[in-house]
Amino acid sequence: MKYSFPKRTSESNNLSTRLLTYFIFFVAFVAMSPVLSLFEWRGIYTLIAFLLFISLYAIRKNHGIKWWFIGATLLILSTSTVSAIYWADPRYTISLIFFISALYAIQFINKIIIDKLIGIASYFFLLMLALARISHRPPASLAGWAGCHHHRSFAAMIA
Repeated sequence: MKYSFPKRTSESNNLSTRLLTYFIFFVAFVAMSPVLSLFEWRGIYTLIAFLLFISLYAIRKNHGIKWWFIGATLLILSTSTVSAIYWADPRYTISLIFFISALYAIQFINKIIIDKLIGIASYFFLLMLALARISHRPPASLAGWAGCHHHRSFAAMIA
């Protein structure tokens, strides 16, 4: 079966579709980065902004909540509530808000958004690989032989 890229339509060029794609990328790849904690930014702030944005997107596009999402959410909350009651710790229930918000976002994803998201993520990973290569320096203890500057044997290096 031959794969063909989706044709550009008004849906693919729509501002809300592009924003949703970039927002999903940010939440999936950047939001949980420890770098953001340096700026006093917590993951819950991103989650709240994401849920507000995707709710406005759903209202604008006249999307309803799908039954599988309601069923999955009830199942997740019921099983985590049992653990929370048993261990007397409500964090077992609260911690699943990130997973439930991901399920909520999946309702609004279509083939166009998936293709755009894969493209953005591919460029992001290429950038990360390039930056990792640029910033790579061998440890000081291995600098003599890792760069192949000296033609000494490994045994001579550790002796």
